[in-house]
Amino acid sequence: FKALQWLLDEGIYARAAAMTDPRVMPKEERQALIKRLNQIYPRLGRELEEEQIDRYDTTVNRLKASIDPEFAKRLEKRIREL
Repeated sequence: FKALQWLLDEGIYARAAAMTDPRVMPKEERQALIKRLNQIYPRLGRELEEEQIDRYDTTVNRLKASIDPEFAKRLEKRIREL
């Protein structure tokens, strides 16, 4: 918050971004974040760039392969057949 405040105090245009996906951030925490941003500068809460978690199949497969040797073998075979 301080870095954002300092940038704005110096006349530098800045926006805030946060991972506000409701799967990882409770509604109350999101509201507190927006309230705090509005205390710094009124437009910040309205312009908050809210990010969501995107699931990437490649990442999910790699994570699963790291703990499941049989899955890793099947995945490797599928990749070789491409």
